[in-house]
Amino acid sequence: MTINSEHPLTFYSQMWCPKSQSILLALEASGLPHTTVNLAVDDKNHVCSDNEKSQPALVQNGNISKHNYKEAVQFLHGLDGANTKQDAAKKTKQDRILDHFFEHILPYFEKSVVLDSPREGLDLFIEASSFLENELVTAGGPYFGGREPSFADYGLFPYFDKVGKWFQDFDDYECPRIKSWIRVMRQHPLVVKVLKETHTNDHLARYTEDVVNRKS
Repeated sequence: MTINSEHPLTFYSQMWCPKSQSILLALEASGLPHTTVNLAVDDKNHVCSDNEKSQPALVQNGNISKHNYKEAVQFLHGLDGANTKQDAAKKTKQDRILDHFFEHILPYFEKSVVLDSPREGLDLFIEASSFLENELVTAGGPYFGGREPSFADYGLFPYFDKVGKWFQDFDDYECPRIKSWIRVMRQHPLVVKVLKETHTNDHLARYTEDVVNRKS
């Protein structure tokens, strides 16, 4: 489907949510024209029902992608004009990295945020992240995508960017490649443009509340 005035692309965003930040990075990287609506502000024209308003959503011509980051990326890849060309082997690798993160690492990120003793969650988070350390060894550049960020980089970064901000930082000897990747990503022009004030105390409080509600 072509993006134009008759078929606009809209992103309904909640910028306190790392998933929302990931989708926005991928959207900006796609180069597709779009409109962003901040769901922190009541939007009477929002296309989703009230019980769906808490979730980030990409909407185009009545089609909605809101389940998860990978679904949002696939949604973008299917739109004409997206800057998403990638060979099959690289795409498979990026998918594997994302699958591992969301299944095996994200739960410990959430533990680090909500536990009274966040170091307990951080230790498990670091142990699980050893997979990503090894992936960076063979990445062929400073990013998981090699010399340039890929959709895996955009998917992971908003979470790792919170280390040392939302909870305790890595010790000096922990995750050296991931720490180097975080520094490079923080300096990337797209990240600097898109992610501004995305680790405030208010964002932390809202994310923590969301995690607790989902697990209760």
